[in-house]
Amino acid sequence: MTELNVPRPRWPAFCAEFGREHHGWRVTLLRAPTPDMEADPAAALAVAERLAGEGPLQALECSERDHRFHVTVRVGDGEDRTVRLQDVIALHDQRRGRAHQGLRIDTADGASVLVAFRAAAPPEALDGLADTEL
Repeated sequence: MTELNVPRPRWPAFCAEFGREHHGWRVTLLRAPTPDMEADPAAALAVAERLAGEGPLQALECSERDHRFHVTVRVGDGEDRTVRLQDVIALHDQRRGRAHQGLRIDTADGASVLVAFRAAAPPEALDGLADTEL
């Protein structure tokens, strides 16, 4: 797997595009310490805190206030789960080849939140609208 660091000036546009491109994809939100994610991602994810169980991605938004970035992730169909991340310091687009694996969001408090897809695929490989969009 490859992690591509998203440049800070692109965060709002990247998040908007990522949210649109992956709307309806099944995701799980996991939180683990950033140093653990960098040292051994598999081990960190094995014991990570689950913030939201598997559900369709509804939105991914990034905003800036007082020179600090904040990211909001909404997951669910009916009973939405919203996770708000304050003081974001890094975004890492995770891929295997061209297939999207997920997104790692690092915060200043030393935590990483992973928006992990149930199945990785290039967006163009999917055949139309997700069930949640019908």
